[in-house]
Parts: sequence; C-alpha cells; structure tokens
Amino acid sequence: MTKFSHQLEVTPWIAEGHDQETGMSAFGRALKTMREQQKLFDYVMPCVWACRSDGGFTDSTTLTGDFRRTADELGQPFWPLIAGACETVNAVVGDPELRQKNIAELSRLLRENRCAGVDVDYEFLPRERREDFNVFIRDLAEELHRHDLKLSVDLHPKVRPDDPWSIGAQAQDYEVLGQYADILHVMCYDQYHFAYFYNNPGPVSTPAWTDAVACYSCSVIPAHKLVFGLPTYGFDWNEDDPSRTCCIFYAQVAVLREKYQAEEQVDELTGQPFFRYLAEDGARHIVYYEDFRSAANKFDVLAKYRFRGLAFWVLTLEDPRIWNELRTRLI
Repeated sequence: MTKFSHQLEVTPWIAEGHDQETGMSAFGRALKTMREQQKLFDYVMPCVWACRSDGGFTDSTTLTGDFRRTADELGQPFWPLIAGACETVNAVVGDPELRQKNIAELSRLLRENRCAGVDVDYEFLPRERREDFNVFIRDLAEELHRHDLKLSVDLHPKVRPDDPWSIGAQAQDYEVLGQYADILHVMCYDQYHFAYFYNNPGPVSTPAWTDAVACYSCSVIPAHKLVFGLPTYGFDWNEDDPSRTCCIFYAQVAVLREKYQAEEQVDELTGQPFFRYLAEDGARHIVYYEDFRSAANKFDVLAKYRFRGLAFWVLTLEDPRIWNELRTRLI
C-alpha cells in the first residue's frame, strides 16, 4: 500500500438521478454520507443550479437550503456546482452580454447563499469557443475574487495539449485556465465511454491512463491548484448494441450478478473488476465497475505526484470501502 506523501483535500460531487435501488433520492443519500464521512470530506459539491438560455440559473431552492444547512451543521464550506445543457452553455459563453449576465447572476446567488466558492462544470464546448471560455473564466474569477469567493473549474482529461481523443476538452486550455481559477478538477474518468471515440467496452478509467492524465496535468497546472477527479461508477456495456449501454453503481452490481449468476473476474492488465452475462433478450453484456480495489490501484499511481486533492464523481451508491481505503493512505 502506498501512502500519499502530503495532505490532501477530499471533495465528492453530488448529482441527482443516480439512485434507483434504495428508494432514497441521490441527494438524500448524499446528505446521509456527508454526515457519515464528515471527518474525511473537506466539503461537497452539489449540483443545485443549472444555466438557462437567458444567462440566468434555475435554482432548486429546497435542495440548496438542505445542503446549506448541512454544510453549516458540519462546519464545511458550501461549494455548489453549476452545469447546463451543452447547447445552452455554448450559446451563453459565446455571447458577451449573456456571458456577463451569467457572471453577475452567479455572483449574486453565491453571495445570497453564503457560499465559499463555485465549481464550474461547463462541458463539451466546441474548439471555436476556446477563447470565449478563457474570457468567461477570467472575468468570472475577477468578479468572484472581488467578493472573496473561490472558483474551481472542471476539466476533461487529456494526455497532451491537443489530445484528439478528448472531445470534451476542445475549448479547455489547461494553462490559461490555470492562471485564473483557484482550483482545477481534472476528471480522470470516461476513458471508455459509449458516446466517445473509445466506445468499445472497457473500464471507466485504468491506472495507466490515469497516470498519463496526471503526468500531463502536473506539467501545466500549478500543483496547489490541481485536483484529480476519480470515478465511483461503472458501465453495463451492451456488446451487441452499444447505444443501450448504461451507467451502473456498486450497490447495483451485486443485484445484477446474483440475478444472472455471473462470476466476478479481474482484468490482469488493468486490475479492474468485471463480469459478463447474457440478458433475457439474448444481448451479451460486460460490466466494468469501480470498487475499493480499483480505487486503490488509482491511489497507487497518483501517490507519486504533488497535487492539491481528490474529488469523486459521484456520491451515491458507491462502494463505501473506498472511503476507508482512502483514509488509510492519508497522512
């Protein structure tokens, strides 16, 4: 077991729509885990606001209040995540007036809700939007810093400046964004994804690829700003119809394995657990998933780097042993 040589910040993301098994909403379960792991998590990042086409935000008032109160109760910063549909975000970031409205509205929301900062998860912008996104992050950072608020930005993974396989990172200039944002979350997941170029079945991320992403990130982003995002989910790959591939979480894996009497295996090359089954409709499936062992493999490759912290997508039906595995490696 390899320990991290320095103190790390630990922050999971929270998003709705990932909890089908327990009857508890993903937000409800996340609130419960927030309390259970309060000594491990420095803060959490719930997705409670979404960008609108007019530059404003939808606000789930009840959820915002729930997380605000829980953060206060635990003595943690309140650090929400903002996202939005690709088309909406592209239009807003590309329009100077809407861009400034987006910044002003966000600043107001953060101050009204006594936030410590915000995590910007504006993904899959096209390459021609790169300069606009740089300007957006520059101006947003300037506005937030005037009010002593912090800014974090989520980055798609890549292993070199213009990685052709990272279609989500086309508008993300690591070096420029690293000058303005306080924290950069590099999302070390979706190496294999049914909607991407690597659309053949495979793990959400492998240790070797995670290592390559980390190596490039550390070469262009200041260490004190760099956070690596790791996955807690997997994919149930439909080998006969990839479009029917779906996300799966650890708590759902045991149910599926028992239903089909599937034998767990471990990939010798990557160390990732998986199993196969034949569905009722005759389709062949292979399920790659994340547990404490796969997380440990990624902790091992990241331990050689100096960086700010770790983030996890997403807090819901994850293998709870991941948190104990991480805790044993922290100094």
